[in-house]
Amino acid sequence: MRFYALDVMRFGAALAVVLYHFTYRPETGQLTAISGMTKFGYLGVPLFFIISGFVICASAQNRSPLGFAVSRFARLFPAYWVGVSITAITVLAIDGGGVTLTQYLANLTMLNDYLGIQNIDEVYWTLHAEIKFYACVFLLLVSGVFHRYKTWLTIWLGLVLAHMLFMQPFFLGWFISPSYSALFISGIVFFLLRKDGWDWHYVFILAIALGVASMNTIVQAEAFLHEASAADKTVAMLLVWSFYGIFALLVMGRLEVRHRRSLLILGGLTYPMYLIHGRAGKAFIDEAQTLMPEYMAIILAVVLVAGISVLIHFLVERRYATPLKKALLTAIAKLERLPKSVRAIQFVRR
Repeated sequence: MRFYALDVMRFGAALAVVLYHFTYRPETGQLTAISGMTKFGYLGVPLFFIISGFVICASAQNRSPLGFAVSRFARLFPAYWVGVSITAITVLAIDGGGVTLTQYLANLTMLNDYLGIQNIDEVYWTLHAEIKFYACVFLLLVSGVFHRYKTWLTIWLGLVLAHMLFMQPFFLGWFISPSYSALFISGIVFFLLRKDGWDWHYVFILAIALGVASMNTIVQAEAFLHEASAADKTVAMLLVWSFYGIFALLVMGRLEVRHRRSLLILGGLTYPMYLIHGRAGKAFIDEAQTLMPEYMAIILAVVLVAGISVLIHFLVERRYATPLKKALLTAIAKLERLPKSVRAIQFVRR
């Protein structure tokens, strides 16, 4: 079952992040009127993570570990490779440098963090958080315990609390993002409440996760806002609470959105738009505002990002990523229907 409200939320979150990066630039000292609102656009990322928890839990239902991995690979990497390439080419064209071949190739793997190599675009840190989450879900599927939601969600939340209070286990960040885990957990719980109905255990986990997310939101405001005030931190926390309220409405069936093709397209534009807007978009704005007012450069940048995202969605994701996903899933399904002895023989032959 597809929840079309999530497509609207995805696009809204992506647009908020784009406007945050394009308009909230305290170093320029301009656009102060609009930046008073758009400075909270970075909170599109926490919303993304809640959505991700919801969607990934739904995606992993009744799916084999390999099927899940293939599905995620086909969803993430084709558009990502194009986005990294566009960013690298744009930066090289405008700045004449700033990206090395080693950095580019390492970024294509999405594992450059583990290699100690910097992201080409600073926004890609969120993808590292996502891929760690996917890897943990994959391991739960491999171990056959994915369906024991209450057990591993409780353990995961306990580890997050221990890390927040005592910085232990110190290695948790290698496997999952401690600072954003509460959001993924919340998304998963919202899906389970929608699927299975009211459950006090899930509600208790959700309440603790909301508390952790609230504390993290207050702390993280310092990193995303210039000289964050107490009022800024309060607004940020209230906005995160509003995300939980929206998902509560979705769980209760009070946020139904009818199927429209336009919503599918909006949802499809979200990922490409997120991939290409950051470093390349800001480099374009800096170059363009030597020829026009900053607000016009920003409008032009938004239009260009949206236009290129449409091309990536239709020419890359729909033309190649979707057929690739279907072909790989079909091949896996055929392989999994074979007897284990036959599979073993075929594996040895390969």
